[in-house]
Amino acid sequence: DNRIDEIFKDAENNIWISSSSDGIFKYEGDAFIRYNTFRGKNLTYPISGIAADKRNNIWIGTFNKGLLQYDGKTIEPVKETQFINKNVFFVFSDKEKNIWVSVVGTGIWKYNGEKFHQAINLPKADFNSMAEDEEGGLWLNSPAFCLYVKNQKTLKITGFKGYTSSVFPINKDSVLLGTSSGIYLIKDKVIDKSFKIGALNNAYVLSIIRDGDKFLFATLGDGMISWDIKTKEIRRYATEDGLNSNDIYSLALDDRGHLWMGTGRGINKLKFNSATKRYNVSRNNPLIVECNQNAILKYNGNIIVGTINGLVRCKTEASAELKQVPFVKISRVNIFRKNDQAKDVLISSVNKDLQYELGYNQNHLTIHFNAIFLTNPNAVTYRYKLQGLDADYRTVDENTEVEYSALRPGNYTFQVMAQANGQKSNVAEFNFTIIPPFYDTVTFKSFAVLFIILSIWLVFYLFFKTREKKKQSLEEIKLNEQAKIRKQTAEDFHDDIGNKLTRINVLSEILDKKVDDTQIEQKEIIRLIKENADLLYTGTKDILWALDPKSDNLFEILVHIRNFGIDLFQNTGIEFKMEGILPAYQKLKLTMEFNRNLSLVFKEMLNNILKHAHASQVLIMIIAADDKLINILTTDNGKGFDLKSAPMGRGLKNIKTRCSRINSTFKINSIL
Repeated sequence: DNRIDEIFKDAENNIWISSSSDGIFKYEGDAFIRYNTFRGKNLTYPISGIAADKRNNIWIGTFNKGLLQYDGKTIEPVKETQFINKNVFFVFSDKEKNIWVSVVGTGIWKYNGEKFHQAINLPKADFNSMAEDEEGGLWLNSPAFCLYVKNQKTLKITGFKGYTSSVFPINKDSVLLGTSSGIYLIKDKVIDKSFKIGALNNAYVLSIIRDGDKFLFATLGDGMISWDIKTKEIRRYATEDGLNSNDIYSLALDDRGHLWMGTGRGINKLKFNSATKRYNVSRNNPLIVECNQNAILKYNGNIIVGTINGLVRCKTEASAELKQVPFVKISRVNIFRKNDQAKDVLISSVNKDLQYELGYNQNHLTIHFNAIFLTNPNAVTYRYKLQGLDADYRTVDENTEVEYSALRPGNYTFQVMAQANGQKSNVAEFNFTIIPPFYDTVTFKSFAVLFIILSIWLVFYLFFKTREKKKQSLEEIKLNEQAKIRKQTAEDFHDDIGNKLTRINVLSEILDKKVDDTQIEQKEIIRLIKENADLLYTGTKDILWALDPKSDNLFEILVHIRNFGIDLFQNTGIEFKMEGILPAYQKLKLTMEFNRNLSLVFKEMLNNILKHAHASQVLIMIIAADDKLINILTTDNGKGFDLKSAPMGRGLKNIKTRCSRINSTFKINSIL
């Protein structure tokens, strides 16, 4: 392989490209002409740079053979001591057509048209590239720093990662610096750390040129990146776009708008398509040469390319004659069955419109192809890729078969194209699908994942269900124990307190009979004792009722309220009714706290009616609104009161407080 290093355009609109191992080549229209010797001179040297001076002489830098000069007739080595058999890093022509030469170990030499003199020589510093800005300042790259030179003053610029490889002045204030770690912007002689081009992060930038609003970056391994300075649009060009290689060493534009590119596997010519806003490869040259960095020059209507073994010359204008293109086809496909050679399959005629289905154990294939190009059969090379496996086309190859093994299940398309004498062939295709085994299908995996999720859910469900049952069991035991205690307490309370209250009542009656009727004061005290004993007995009955576990349902509490109302309004002339008590309410279990608060609410309410309403009728209706809501409506025909002006007494406040405790609402509607 020959590597092309440098691309340069001289004053006569010529493109020169340098390489480093196969001599001089001449490319006219569709073919290169190679020069191993030029007029008796051996030129199989690695070419590192090319430039033209004010007399249109070409200066050629080499690795190991010093500096050469071409005056249009002959090529002669420069016989000054500092150049003989030395390694030249680059040759550069400034705006005044002075020639600058970087020599290993001796710095930068300048030729003003008459003689050479040493212009720059820094200790332990060699320079690999150079550029001139619009004010005449020179920018030179040494691996560890960038050097700015003007008016015999120098300034070192550091602060970047990697090694410098290229430099391009944008204007008097801004310079693009290409390094092995990406692109940097030098602004006012300082690295601008805010500047970034994402596609070039960590890219090895070897060359930079400008085409209108687009900056073009040649990279090592990442193809060419274009960046529009106005729209910030970024595009990448690589082997899948027709380039010979993703290693781009040099770039240049000719006056016809063609972009010339020196790559690791030859020279590409591209033309910008204004409709698609992209560069298209207009010729894919058959000569495989490795080009050198930044070694290219336009010269007398030709492209001169420096390679790692000489120069290549090519015309910038393609021949107008009709060109033949190669035709490629897939000749056969061998499909090997794993562990069963007897079931191997041969497809001798490939139909590109069919999708061939292969089993998961038929994932080893050999694909054979060939191209017809009678003009120059030996110039045919191939590029191919397997969509579904390869990201890009494989590099240019002369092999006519490719083998794939251990392919994963999925859809694949094998594509192959041929190229010869800069012409591309059709694209031949072989479409096939490797069907996965049942355990590798999406359906099986989905069911497996679903089964695992359901299993985990079931484990957790059973765990929490068991814990909940255990909790309910403990709660039932606790409630049963509480019920037993409540029942026992009620029985003990009834037997003890009830008997004592009965004894007090009997004794008070006996005492009443023994006291003379004239002792009025004593008689009143005895009456009060009996009355309070009766009241205490009535209160005791409420306590005993609340303690009895049988009272823990809505039916029992409603019956208890009804009995209380009957007893309260007996012998008062007030008719009392309670409607809507249904046996089904026995299923609505309530807590003792709920029962107690609800019964006290209605006791307070009925006592208020008795004391203040002067009613003749009292009605309580139980209305079930739905399964979760029951309305209890209490009405009377007594006198009402003004809800806004009437003060809220302790009784009403207690009713509201107790309703809130049992998560109930209390509303009053009164008509005067």
